[in-house]
Amino acid sequence: MLDHVQPRVRGLVRSGRHQPEPADILADIFALVHSLKGSAAFLGFDRLARVADAAEQFTAGLRASSGPVEPADILLLHDVCVFFRQGLDHVHKYATDEQLAVTAEELAGRLLPEQEVAAPQDLFDDGLEEFVGQADELMQVVERELLLWDLTSVDSDRLQGLIASLEELRGLFADRGYRDLERICGAMGNVLGRFQRGEVFQGEYPDKVFLGLVDVLYEGIDAIAGGGDGLIPRVEEHLDALRSIMRQPIGELLIQAGLVDPQTVEQALWIQEQARAKKKKPKRLGDLLVAMGEVSSEQVDRAIRSGRACPMPGAAPVPDGSRDCCAPGQERAGKSTTAAAETVALDRKRLKHLLDDITLLADHRSGMDGPLEQIVTRILRQATDIGRSLG
Repeated sequence: MLDHVQPRVRGLVRSGRHQPEPADILADIFALVHSLKGSAAFLGFDRLARVADAAEQFTAGLRASSGPVEPADILLLHDVCVFFRQGLDHVHKYATDEQLAVTAEELAGRLLPEQEVAAPQDLFDDGLEEFVGQADELMQVVERELLLWDLTSVDSDRLQGLIASLEELRGLFADRGYRDLERICGAMGNVLGRFQRGEVFQGEYPDKVFLGLVDVLYEGIDAIAGGGDGLIPRVEEHLDALRSIMRQPIGELLIQAGLVDPQTVEQALWIQEQARAKKKKPKRLGDLLVAMGEVSSEQVDRAIRSGRACPMPGAAPVPDGSRDCCAPGQERAGKSTTAAAETVALDRKRLKHLLDDITLLADHRSGMDGPLEQIVTRILRQATDIGRSLG
């Protein structure tokens, strides 16, 4: 519609009063701003909607007037078209119209001069400017650490600094009664604290969820700076999205299923902590337990999908009526799993080579650190048991 309207408005600007009857152009502009007002409001582009509403009223007044359209009015219509063009390009690129706030208010004030439009500098109450400055400074720290998530997530000091900044930000919002922003900061700090204590995230990119909430916080702060009340639309949805990235610890699931003991999980968590202390990205707890030979990757995957882990052969049987989540070919609840285990085909030659390699590795245990030596000892013990069972 802009491609249709804007050239015609330019023609009106050039010809001034000598332009033929402009009623059709005014009708086009009215239809444009009416459609844009509803769409912009629906999508949350409040600045575009603000100008569209003012332009709709302005154009309706011109259409209702019996007098000619004045050159100043034509120039103002041209400015409206330019604003829309630039505004649409802006939201297409940045998915927000926040940076258009000052221009939008100025143009709306020109379209409807009888309505007083507060100047941005008049919107600050006592201490608000200082609050916005402090919040913005903390937000920059939070955003920087999340953008550098690959470094922050393995550096306990940086992670603790991020949590501290969120807590300070939460207190800042709490002091001024901005409950929604306070809750988001508190939830972010809580989830990061759980991660710091060894819990794991769903998915590979939890930082994207956090950065999305950073955008929400920035929007809230900008709205407050413009005289808003700090309320966040769909705040519960944002909090639910944050909670959903933190799964029930896989260690607890595997312990409950009888696949590992608490001491083994504690040892794996200690290994993770040592990796973080060395500024290395630790393995996920499930992957680490697999590497330690305690569980299989299939059992970990099933535990994540179903919320619990399936018992290994020889473990307690699954209660009758429960969901059968065991591997294909494994016996159902109440029946022995030994037969199913014996049907697994084994390449004895390759297994013997593996056992030989493990034995060589075990000979070098004296130079290993404590946890690694324990892992090798456990692998050797398991490999020996397998070798004996094969005769």
